[in-house]
Amino acid sequence: MADVASFDHEVAHAWTLFRRQLADRVASMVDDDLLVVETAFEQGGPCVQFLGWGGGLVRCEVPSNAFLPDNRQLNGGDEALLVQLGWQPPASGPQGSPAFFADFDATAADRMAIMAVRALREIWNVSHPAFIRVVVGSDDVTSALGVSAAVPEPAGLPPLAAIPAWDQKHLRSLVDQTLAIHNVPADRDEDGDAFVYVNNMVLFTYVHPDTPEVELWAPIVHKVGSKARAAVAILDLNRRWQYIRFTFTKDRVHATIDISGYPFVPQFFYEMVDHFCRFLRSVDAELAHELGGELCSMGEDFVSPEVSSMDPLPAPLLAILELDPEGFGLDPAIVAMACGHDKDTASAYLQICTEQVGTWRESALVARRHADLDEARSCDHEANAWSRTSESLAAAMRLLTQPITHERIGRIRTPRQLELFPNPAEQTLFDEPK
Repeated sequence: MADVASFDHEVAHAWTLFRRQLADRVASMVDDDLLVVETAFEQGGPCVQFLGWGGGLVRCEVPSNAFLPDNRQLNGGDEALLVQLGWQPPASGPQGSPAFFADFDATAADRMAIMAVRALREIWNVSHPAFIRVVVGSDDVTSALGVSAAVPEPAGLPPLAAIPAWDQKHLRSLVDQTLAIHNVPADRDEDGDAFVYVNNMVLFTYVHPDTPEVELWAPIVHKVGSKARAAVAILDLNRRWQYIRFTFTKDRVHATIDISGYPFVPQFFYEMVDHFCRFLRSVDAELAHELGGELCSMGEDFVSPEVSSMDPLPAPLLAILELDPEGFGLDPAIVAMACGHDKDTASAYLQICTEQVGTWRESALVARRHADLDEARSCDHEANAWSRTSESLAAAMRLLTQPITHERIGRIRTPRQLELFPNPAEQTLFDEPK
């Protein structure tokens, strides 16, 4: 833990140096000078700006929600903290501002620098001066303020250190170091991301370029013939393997784990890799058969067994699903009949439908993340069909749980003989009077 404490000390020291340099810059501002401290990796986002206001005054402003993107909006607590630190809320008039503002004599530069640093750290969670840029007029003076170009990393990556990854390259380096520390043999793809061979399969890492996130993923089977069959197996896998998300895209089943890189915790990352590897070592031909496809192996051909332990979808449930292809809805009495007028059966079918909706929605989301809009629409179509079936089953459940009455008994009995074919024992117009 000493290494972690040292790391925290280095970060605090970096902020102290930055605050002093910023105060010196603000103290030397003259009329119409403009200095902006902003986050380095997003445009139009959080910032603190200083303007030479005349008469030795400096105006210090923080953007209000009118100028911030949706993902950076201030909440009530943020606005209260800004006021507590010394800013005034947005106000109209010649002396007001549409932003949070404060006017100080240039001799109060130290106070303004403290306000700016606290806003950046406590409201916008900027963890290190390396994540900010300082602009004077149109000139980037970040390096002139002595801001480090990189975040210091704890020596040896202490397993429980919370390390804020500040870009894709940094996060990829943390991934590589963690794998090396734990002696995980990894190769690199053409983008520089690590991958590991496990049980004749491949576990890939993918460091997102735009968000601080690492995705662990592996193709499990391909050439899946039946979506319905695969969906049943996927539901079972999602229940049995915590943290791993199984999805169906096109004719393939993938497994993924998403891991935050802000902060990146080496021990947690390694545990997720180890957990994923344990799953891959359990993958066999029987699982491929349950999913209705072939293993995505690195060369070995597996022969599917002749039997599977996975129960197929109940035939009556599939019949209900196919009875309403256009989604107009089914008579609850018909659905209840398909369930054998058994509310427990209807409840079990409803649970299956709910899980199917979740599985197909998740697969649609994965397809959109990979820009496969056709597959996303196909998955949405499947999800909608299961959702409509859920509604029909829910209506049947309400019918089956109603109190038994003569009216209800009449509804659920076998339909009467059609009037076109009357009872042959009854007299008709063509019979001789008795």
